[in-house]
Amino acid sequence: MYQATVGVIAKPTDKLMLRLDYHNTWLASTSDELRIANQTPLGSSAVSPAGTAPPSGYSPRYAKALTVNPNNYVGSEIDLIATYTVTKWCQVQMGGAIFFAGPYIRETAPTAQTDNATFGYTQVKFDF
Repeated sequence: MYQATVGVIAKPTDKLMLRLDYHNTWLASTSDELRIANQTPLGSSAVSPAGTAPPSGYSPRYAKALTVNPNNYVGSEIDLIATYTVTKWCQVQMGGAIFFAGPYIRETAPTAQTDNATFGYTQVKFDF
């Protein structure tokens, strides 16, 4: 996988840090299976678009990628992260992202779901 990232960090106060990143992602080869962070194949399910099981051991998305020769551009993502230092041992972080699906996602979708994705999170970190 290849990824190009550009970002900026701002520190408006001693306790607050803001980070904005823009990522572009390509597969090195569409013969590779695209996996999400927990190593599960992206778009895995038990049935392929034609209603038949994918080849043994392959997700429907990857099985389709092997037959349609898709574009290797996965997509782009914008991340915004705010980190606030409450005390020297406690930080609170909030973030959000928007993923813009690229041609690989659209061309290999096992279903009609090729929409962009958004997510957000909050976490508290304690240092001991």
